[in-house]
Amino acid sequence: INLQSGWNMISSYIVPDNPDVVDVCSDIVDNLVVMKNNAGDIYFPALDINLIGDWDITQGYQLYMNSNDQIKIVGEKVNPQTPIVLSAGWNIAAYLYGVNMDAVTAFQNIVVVLVVAKNNNGDIYFPSLNLNLIGDLIPGQGYQVYLNNNNTLIYPELELPKAMINDLWQSINPRFF
Repeated sequence: INLQSGWNMISSYIVPDNPDVVDVCSDIVDNLVVMKNNAGDIYFPALDINLIGDWDITQGYQLYMNSNDQIKIVGEKVNPQTPIVLSAGWNIAAYLYGVNMDAVTAFQNIVVVLVVAKNNNGDIYFPSLNLNLIGDLIPGQGYQVYLNNNNTLIYPELELPKAMINDLWQSINPRFF
């Protein structure tokens, strides 16, 4: 996951082998100033403070970097339909796919309570106005979502085009002569 100098909002579709935030961030510790989770807990490496504990695959995180860097998370892919419990008000949700997905599609199961979603650039998806300036959700990014009621986000299953399914089937279907 590429990180820019300043604030970043990230998530991962990889469950870390070692979920301790200190371990997850070990490659970027020299450039990481502070990391915050959805509850406002922090990891502040310079003072050896870790109030976050373990990486939660359903959350997004805000990281303040003093220079550009890249975080590598090693582990197993998460089931992209893993439920993400969201509270009324602001949340930072993880994006659990390894491919892009249109924001309208991604948030379809919470659209009745979703007021606004924002990406790291401040682009918004405002469902009541049919306004999607986010475009696609991107792997590695976290998304701020404001809900007017508690709900659970479950990303929809990917719908692959027929041609892609046929190609995939041909590549895994054994042929006998």
